[in-house]
Amino acid sequence: MQTDVEREWRTEIERGPGWLFVKLRSPAADVAHCGQIADNLFQMMQSHLTRRMVLDLEDVPVFKSELLSQMLRLNNLVQSQGGILRLTGLSENNREVLRRSRLGERLAEYESREAAVLSAHRQLPR
Repeated sequence: MQTDVEREWRTEIERGPGWLFVKLRSPAADVAHCGQIADNLFQMMQSHLTRRMVLDLEDVPVFKSELLSQMLRLNNLVQSQGGILRLTGLSENNREVLRRSRLGERLAEYESREAAVLSAHRQLPR
């Protein structure tokens, strides 16, 4: 299912057992305006009655500071409800932005959707 989350930003949504998988698509390589992406994605997660999201950022070519702020806000919103946010699909440049900004510890990034889900399941109590 495709939806708009903010102005020209688009998402593709898939539902899995206990997870919401969202692919975020930026409108252009030089986008700075992110609006309320974090709040919109969080509301989307709540409407799907889940507390775990894998956010695929493969189609986001450049992490600008406003988008990083929105990712941190989304992470805080999700964690405040006892949920999990995992990022996938980061380009090497965007991984480097996370490393340089020291946000890699707060925003969990994985190579694939499967790795993100399996990592979260290993942390859940039995």
